[in-house]
Amino acid sequence: MEQKDALNFMSMLTIKYCGYNPGAINFFLDCMNIDDEKCIKAFERMLIYNIREDKLYMIWNDCCNRNTKKALDIMLNNDIDDIRYHINYEHGRGIPYTD
Repeated sequence: MEQKDALNFMSMLTIKYCGYNPGAINFFLDCMNIDDEKCIKAFERMLIYNIREDKLYMIWNDCCNRNTKKALDIMLNNDIDDIRYHINYEHGRGIPYTD
């Protein structure tokens, strides 16, 4: 894949998952640097359940204290209802996952 095509593909994926939320974009790019295959799987899973944009940022920032590996693991393995519970908007911030 040519560099221009690769950049277009990355831009398309970033907008698909993150919209224009800068925190979600930062999280996505960090995930891609850690494990691109796991990243795509995790973000696709969240997309299926309409967890995107600011909600992705909440998983990473509020629920996992910007621990990208932890957030990826949660997105891949936790029950969707549990994830939704933790990205609770009623209190304005996500509920942290404790170790």
